[in-house]
Amino acid sequence: MGLITCQDCQSQVSDRAQACPQCGGPVGQAAQQAPAAAMTCPECETVVPKRAKFCPSCALSFSPAAQARREGVQTIEKTGKGLKAQVALATVLVVLGLVVAGVGVKVGLFPVTVAGLGCVLFGVLWRWSARISIWWNHG
Repeated sequence: MGLITCQDCQSQVSDRAQACPQCGGPVGQAAQQAPAAAMTCPECETVVPKRAKFCPSCALSFSPAAQARREGVQTIEKTGKGLKAQVALATVLVVLGLVVAGVGVKVGLFPVTVAGLGCVLFGVLWRWSARISIWWNHG
């Protein structure tokens, strides 16, 4: 087993590999069969391999995230997982409170019913608070 140089990124690759593990470019027999694809760096106009991750001259990243930042793509969903989790937990608390209150009414235990309704009230207030926080922070 020998090492050859990838034509796209110049890293050392096994001669048995079909593609370079660094850049995904074809190597060995696959490179001879595939036509050499190239693109021009939008920043410095250097010709670079089509599968390059960055420009070797100006270090401009070709990743989809970097390209989106350059093009001014805006993220739509800004709500964090913490606020979403609070809404979910508050909803679960409301449902559990309803179940406990229902059991308390059916069994005839007033303190259990009051505890269940307290959970419902707290869950509703918590859910409203989380939803207002989402609206306030992320409009």
